[in-house]
Amino acid sequence: MFGSRILQQNNEAEISRVKMDTMSRALDNGKTCYRDRCNDIIVLKKEIQNLRKRINSLEHTESLCHELRIEVANLSREICLETSKRVAIERCKMPQVHRHRGFVIAHRNDFIESLEKIAYRRRNTQLTVDKHVAQSIIDKKNKKIKALMAELNMLQFYLDAQRKQTVEKRQELSTAKKKINQLQRSKSAVLSSVGTRKNSQATSSVIGEGTSPQESQHNRVSKQRPSLGPSDSKQGQGQSPDLSQS
Repeated sequence: MFGSRILQQNNEAEISRVKMDTMSRALDNGKTCYRDRCNDIIVLKKEIQNLRKRINSLEHTESLCHELRIEVANLSREICLETSKRVAIERCKMPQVHRHRGFVIAHRNDFIESLEKIAYRRRNTQLTVDKHVAQSIIDKKNKKIKALMAELNMLQFYLDAQRKQTVEKRQELSTAKKKINQLQRSKSAVLSSVGTRKNSQATSSVIGEGTSPQESQHNRVSKQRPSLGPSDSKQGQGQSPDLSQS
């Protein structure tokens, strides 16, 4: 009996060692996974910093876009003013007078007055020059407005793409955080299970040590008793059914 108990305890000890080895391997694997996740977190933090820098640059570009929009609005106002001036100038033009109109030079004063009227009604060269200059300025402003609008569209497209990338990175971060929390929970559960098993093994060993002296005393008493003969064994066999009936 004592040998069988020792063998059972040895088998249990070997089983517990195997379990401890498997648990240690699982813990090592969990530690490696945890380190990998920590490295992934560091990389993601760096990516977040880069994205924040990009966001700051995009905010700066947004401010530049706002300034460009203000310039476009001012240029459009100037164009409207120039067009209104041009329309007003064209409306204020006096009708042309034929150059070969005949004048009666009977009275000198009348002739002078007619000449003054002709000079007044004649087209002004300065106005034509100003008109061409204003037209060239308007064309340049229109080209500049078109270029600015194209830049605005490109910047808007770039901003939308960067916002989409930031949203995707934030989603990846949230998933990574969830996975890390799950790993930490599983690690804590494994550690708690290992602690409970250690406590149960300690209590079982204490119980085994408490019962071993009683078993040894029982064996000693059985050794001190005299051995039964064949008649005694028969009597014991005959008495066993009575005991079972009782």
